[in-house]
Amino acid sequence: MLLGYLLLGLAEPDVVFHIWTLPLMWLIIGAFLIAAAVTKSGLAQRVALLLL
Repeated sequence: MLLGYLLLGLAEPDVVFHIWTLPLMWLIIGAFLIAAAVTKSGLAQRVALLLL
């Protein structure tokens, strides 16, 4: 959707890509990467079983 604004000329590139410069966006991306690694390695299941 954001790329559509850029391609249609509805918004400037600095406005469209501004969200990627915010620290919160990188925090969310990092959280998803860590969650995927923990799930794939089985660490999430081992911690869950340890807490039971």
